[in-house]
Amino acid sequence: MSPLRISKRLVKHLNSELKNLAKAKKKSEEQLSSLKRDHGRIQDGLKSSSKSLAKSVDGTRPFSVLKNSNAQMTARWQKEKQMHEEAVTDLEATQSEAKKFQGQYSNAKREIDKLTKQIDEKELEEAALKSQLRSAKTASSAANLRAHKAQMLQSRTPGSVQVVS
Repeated sequence: MSPLRISKRLVKHLNSELKNLAKAKKKSEEQLSSLKRDHGRIQDGLKSSSKSLAKSVDGTRPFSVLKNSNAQMTARWQKEKQMHEEAVTDLEATQSEAKKFQGQYSNAKREIDKLTKQIDEKELEEAALKSQLRSAKTASSAANLRAHKAQMLQSRTPGSVQVVS
């Protein structure tokens, strides 16, 4: 084969490859532009999703804060309720103990009044007995004095001599 024929063939073959490459390049460019459009749409979708998510996070943030605040307030209320119940229980126990002591105080006061009354009665009885004792001593002393006088008078009567020692 002649060199001219080979070069024509080669040129044809190269032209056909060049056309194929041009078609492939065009197809690749179309695919690239299609991918770029898809990429743009996806990016726009991501941006809108991101904005929507940010809005929903902002929307749930107050809800989350309220939920946490509610949980804290509930815990605080439960604690205060428990402290109040303990205080009420302590108050009831203290009141019960106070009633018990009040009863003991009343019993002791009644006993003191009873004993004071008995002391007063015994003091009156003692005073009466002392008075009786004085009267008895006075009567006894008077009787002894009369007996002594009578004995003295008798000893002075004539006819009886007594030796006094």
